[in-house]
Amino acid sequence: MVDPKDILNNWKNYAKIIGKEDEKNLPIQLGNSIVVDGYVPGKKNGVFTHFHADHMKIKDIESATQYDKILFHKITYKVATALKPTLQQRMNIKSMEYGQQHTTKFGEVITLYDADHVLGSSQIHVDVDNVKILYSGDFVFPSADTPKCDILVLDASHGLPQFNTPTEKDSVLRTTLKEIKTRLETQSVVVSANRGSLQELMNYLDEGNDEDNISGEIPFLAKTDDIIIKNALYGTESKVDRKFMDYDTPEAYQIRKYGESCIIFTTELKIVEPEEQTMYWIYVDRYNFSNDANISIHTGGSVYETNGEQKKDDNGNKINKDIMRINLSSHTTYDGLIDYVRINEPQIMLVDSSRGEHSIKLASDLTKKFTRPGISMP
Repeated sequence: MVDPKDILNNWKNYAKIIGKEDEKNLPIQLGNSIVVDGYVPGKKNGVFTHFHADHMKIKDIESATQYDKILFHKITYKVATALKPTLQQRMNIKSMEYGQQHTTKFGEVITLYDADHVLGSSQIHVDVDNVKILYSGDFVFPSADTPKCDILVLDASHGLPQFNTPTEKDSVLRTTLKEIKTRLETQSVVVSANRGSLQELMNYLDEGNDEDNISGEIPFLAKTDDIIIKNALYGTESKVDRKFMDYDTPEAYQIRKYGESCIIFTTELKIVEPEEQTMYWIYVDRYNFSNDANISIHTGGSVYETNGEQKKDDNGNKINKDIMRINLSSHTTYDGLIDYVRINEPQIMLVDSSRGEHSIKLASDLTKKFTRPGISMP
């Protein structure tokens, strides 16, 4: 067993976030040779936790030709190779199951654990020199696995106490479906969400539930990559023979231009085309729910141009409209984050500042709660 004092004195030999303090989405080094969610020349093994752009860039995978191995969960691999089919030809890429282990040429043992963030999302556990290192990535507690570790590298997305609204996902999805079905009687709908949540909604709204469904005559419009990801995650078949259409095709443009009923799925926060100002917008996980509400409908929400300025009509009047906000949060609550750390029992906690705005406060809170070092990095 490793002496905790040795870990506290030598933790920099086992885990680090590589980059400058003001840089975003930095690679994380675990052990001697392993880089997580990025690319570092000279290293020999890469692991990607999930397919979100702040954790997996196709160019990083393409750059790592000298890596002995690049590891993904099998679902993340499926998405990566759907977006870039030539990756299937790479001999150094390996897909894994949760709980499966891979041992590097340096003797480091890598294990993937379920993070329950999006389909295929993983926590990365590394055992090297009898020191256990864990990178949480984005995760949801208590549904995520909780492997014990000596050094924990922690996501800080919900690192403030105000992020404490639990999500009743089934209820939220059912209410959202019912609301969209009602709105489609008079206007088209735009669903704005991060990837993962976006594809989950595409699939759910297509299938419906035992109470409601959306007619198969209503086309679903999205960017090509978002449709590719949906198909990789959920398959290409539709129970109601629905059209999933590339947003940028002439046919989709005609539907938008002439006001035909449709649902647009987008990762954009603001209006892309003028005709979308008359549509009903639903924002998913796009703001902090500071109370117990999982759903809120705002009358007169401001509409913005793509440059961030508030949109105005032909007479110069600011345009406001109804919007719906729903909480399908795919990150853990603040209390869940604290409980996760308590169960994992690390000797030291390194909080990733490159993918979260609350790392300094969270590191301070962890130090006070557990009387062990919490450090914001880099």
